[in-house]
Amino acid sequence: MNYCEFYLKCDDIEIKNLTMDYLKDFHEYASQKEVAKRAGWKPHKNIRQSEYILREFINSELEYGIFYENKLIGIIGVYEDEYLYTTDKFKGKTGVEVGYSLNQNYWSRGIMTKVLKRFVNHLLTDLKFDYVSCSCFLDNERSIRVIKKCGFEFYGKHFYRNYDGKKIPCFYFYIENESDI
Repeated sequence: MNYCEFYLKCDDIEIKNLTMDYLKDFHEYASQKEVAKRAGWKPHKNIRQSEYILREFINSELEYGIFYENKLIGIIGVYEDEYLYTTDKFKGKTGVEVGYSLNQNYWSRGIMTKVLKRFVNHLLTDLKFDYVSCSCFLDNERSIRVIKKCGFEFYGKHFYRNYDGKKIPCFYFYIENESDI
């Protein structure tokens, strides 16, 4: 499917391609210290920085916007799994990793749980991946709850290299395609 045509809906939330039209919304939440801390980036200092990064996200065609009432409130992306595919359990299987961030003004509303469930269902059911992985920092209790509510199982710990090259320990989770089990 063409990136510009991508569209998923879950209740009142839409997941669709990003455009520069939502730069102000992106900057609003990408500059939030609590969001940046949990996502592993520095808070954006100015709109130009957000513009550069949003353009990179759009060009990668790997990140999708999370929209509520036509406002960009977060991003969910799909990436090459660089950890589980090397383990015996997942050898020979095809999987991807998902990552997400959400404007802190929308936390604790169940939005990310709905979005992650819908997105993972698309990856496993429509795109037929064998598994989807997801990780978060050890102290990100909100994300751990979201991941577990979505049916992911704990796999172990690994290290994530953040924006300044520092290795930070993360929990690693996975969910398998039930049709493959």
